[in-house]
Amino acid sequence: FGYPSSARCGSGRYYYELELYGKAGAPQVGLVSEDFEQLVGVQKPEGVGDDCYGWALDAEHVELWHAGVASCWGGGTLKAESKKQVIGVAVDLAEREVWFSVNGIWHDEPGF
Repeated sequence: FGYPSSARCGSGRYYYELELYGKAGAPQVGLVSEDFEQLVGVQKPEGVGDDCYGWALDAEHVELWHAGVASCWGGGTLKAESKKQVIGVAVDLAEREVWFSVNGIWHDEPGF
């Protein structure tokens, strides 16, 4: 979902969920701009939040990522042995905020 290109319209709210099954391996779930480059076929590709074109939550390590810098997130964490888990991402364009949830529980502050 390209948040910055959608932000040009200046209004609206968007939401999506990612369902994870089994061990996910520290997924960084979030949003990227149209300038993000996916590096295919390399051993260590940049992920969401690893450059200045992405904003992400790593719910396994309870960290927010942007421009390759991690910061603490006060929300929920993924369960180690859960069959199904859900990460939610919500964007409020008018307020220019990104919110995250883990298994239906929202943090009381926006991630970005």
